[in-house]
Amino acid sequence: MRNALLILPGIVLAFNSVVPARAQRPDGFQLSSPLSLSAGSDENFPVGSQVLDDTVTLLTLPTLSWTRSTHRTDFSVDYEPEFELFSQHENLNAWNHSATLRFTRRINGRLTLEAGDSFLSTMDSSRQLVDSLLLLPRGRFQQNLFYTGLGYRLDQRTTLSVRFDNATVTSALPGALSSRLDQMSNAGTVTLERTVNRHHSLSGSYSYLLVRPLNPGSSESPISAHNLNSGYIYTVNPGLIFRLSSGVIHGQQTSFTGGGAVEKRLGGIWVAAGFERYLSFFGGLAPTGAAPAGAIPFPNGLEAGNIYQVASLRAWGKLTKRMGLEGSALRGLME
Repeated sequence: MRNALLILPGIVLAFNSVVPARAQRPDGFQLSSPLSLSAGSDENFPVGSQVLDDTVTLLTLPTLSWTRSTHRTDFSVDYEPEFELFSQHENLNAWNHSATLRFTRRINGRLTLEAGDSFLSTMDSSRQLVDSLLLLPRGRFQQNLFYTGLGYRLDQRTTLSVRFDNATVTSALPGALSSRLDQMSNAGTVTLERTVNRHHSLSGSYSYLLVRPLNPGSSESPISAHNLNSGYIYTVNPGLIFRLSSGVIHGQQTSFTGGGAVEKRLGGIWVAAGFERYLSFFGGLAPTGAAPAGAIPFPNGLEAGNIYQVASLRAWGKLTKRMGLEGSALRGLME
């Protein structure tokens, strides 16, 4: 059933001379994102049984990162605190937390082990969850995402990988949403990737997803699904990329997925537009600049069994040496 339709626009300007989060970082401690301060008027936001208006100030401190790299091993830990300050309803003031751990070990020239963990604790989950199409009321929301995977290079152009994901969500939301989102999701994935040449690359994957409620007294039953997916990337040149995907999901019912995106570099800015229909847990087609090269993104553990249809427009990159841009607009329908 179609039960959500909304538009999520967003834009971020960052000013500072800290180490860019996507650049190769030196060993030791550093600040990998700039300090951010913003303020605005928030109207008609639900808090329990009330609907309030207030002026909100957001203070995001620089991300504190620790990195250690050797010839075979890369390890990093990041922590970013955020403070929400309300001018009239001071009881809503909040301290939010976001932390990420990543580990990569190159066992030999063909075999690589990767693992990571991401933790989020926030009172405003609708703003923090990247690309989520659910607008949730204020309340403490905690999400922990873990993955581990092995990648084996069959030859210079072909890679076989296996991956396990675990996502645990707990929340203290009001009304009918109380404990409804508390769940654990597990997924196992096998992926084969083939680089045909410098212009064309192909991929195919199979995943099994299991979603279980955490509340022993919940009336919700575990949900399982099989996801078969294929992808194609056409790199016209380093500044123009086309992405296509198609697949099928079989669970309580069978659904088809697919999407397409085009990415264009305009000077120091990347612009991407696309449409996707995908299983929420596995996310959509990530833009080229969304993660460091070779990184495996974390899944979205929220409402892991839902199908999203999303039209998106994104922009990211550097305007000057000290100023960067990140922005997105999404129009989505959740089934």
